[in-house]
Amino acid sequence: MSSLLCIPFRSSVAYECRSVAYNCRSVAYNCRSVAHECRSVAYNCSNVAYNCISVAYNCSDVAYECILIVVMNYQN
Repeated sequence: MSSLLCIPFRSSVAYECRSVAYNCRSVAYNCRSVAHECRSVAYNCSNVAYNCISVAYNCSDVAYECILIVVMNYQN
């Protein structure tokens, strides 16, 4: 019975995970756009690019943690 109760929870976690991943891709896409404009202007570019890389890195961490949560919930 408890495994049946787990199903809605798993699906909601998976849905949230997809949302996070989607937002992450949007951020990464915007980041590339900013970096491209930044290179064109070549003013404070290194700072913007560095921040962009940090955001993308954090995003990949969130997506990875999310996948782990989903996998662990399916195993339970």
